[in-house]
Amino acid sequence: MSEVVSWVLSSSVIVACITYIANTKIKNKELLVKIKLEEQNKWIRNVDESLKKFVGLNIEYLKGLTDYSWNQIDSDNLSKQLMELNKAQHSLMFYINQIEYNEKSVQEVMDIIENIVEIMENYTTAIEHFKRVNKTEKEISKMFDITGESEEKLGRANIKLGIKLGELAKEEKKSLAKEVIENKMTKILI
Repeated sequence: MSEVVSWVLSSSVIVACITYIANTKIKNKELLVKIKLEEQNKWIRNVDESLKKFVGLNIEYLKGLTDYSWNQIDSDNLSKQLMELNKAQHSLMFYINQIEYNEKSVQEVMDIIENIVEIMENYTTAIEHFKRVNKTEKEISKMFDITGESEEKLGRANIKLGIKLGELAKEEKKSLAKEVIENKMTKILI
């Protein structure tokens, strides 16, 4: 009888140990998922804020270039705007490069940002040319056309960037959800 009691106690202890180990693994996985969800939500908020700031500053800089061309602001003020725009761009790129699951989409976003930078550089070149030439009717008309075209291109690129970042956030959420489901399946199998 004591052997049976000893065997029952031993098997109970073994089952308790296995249950403890399994529960610990499950709790660790659940904690990891919770942490990842919190990090992802924080990442989405940071990307959103960085996007708003970047778009706002690139629109402001485009306007600043136009004001500069008509001597309404000086080059120091324009330089400050450009530095703020560069900081916003670097901040946005920092958050985008933290992507875990969809690295292909990161390159697409970087290409859009590069396109925005190119639009700004081309407009800056046009403004510098306009500042050097006589302000004839023809040159003024040409500058208005370039300004309108640059504003339109920038607007389209900003919208494209916002859409792509929204898609990227959605892809990240789906990928994390897939990982959570796979972890749940592993939990069931344990």
